[in-house]
Amino acid sequence: MWFWEGEGPSRDCPGFFVRLEPGSLTIGAGIRTFPAGARGCFRKAVDDPVSGVRLAGLLRRLQGAGWQVGGRTLRRTPAGYTIDHERAGLLAHTGLWVQMSGELPEVVFDAGLAEMAAERLRRLRPLHEWLAGLGRGI
Repeated sequence: MWFWEGEGPSRDCPGFFVRLEPGSLTIGAGIRTFPAGARGCFRKAVDDPVSGVRLAGLLRRLQGAGWQVGGRTLRRTPAGYTIDHERAGLLAHTGLWVQMSGELPEVVFDAGLAEMAAERLRRLRPLHEWLAGLGRGI
């Protein structure tokens, strides 16, 4: 399931996802690949001393709680940014998502699944709001 926010195709918008597969459950939020115009906005926001530090802190807290961060696909810092930039790793992202995967918990077999998924997705709301803010100039 994919719940997105924004205009245009869902693939170009940030959102929340729940993936239920035989043997595993994945819950997360983010955007798989930034549309061409949004990639520059993302880099500018990551470079910004306020919004970039906010994002880095958010991701650090989520990783500390067991969430996995994905979306880094570039091998080096993009042109226009130094390789020793304090958020060089984030600048190398062409998408950004956070997810938690694991074996199927017993709750997937009863009415508690929706509540459990909603509780986990609430933890990702600050990241979603940060990404949704890219289109509004954060």
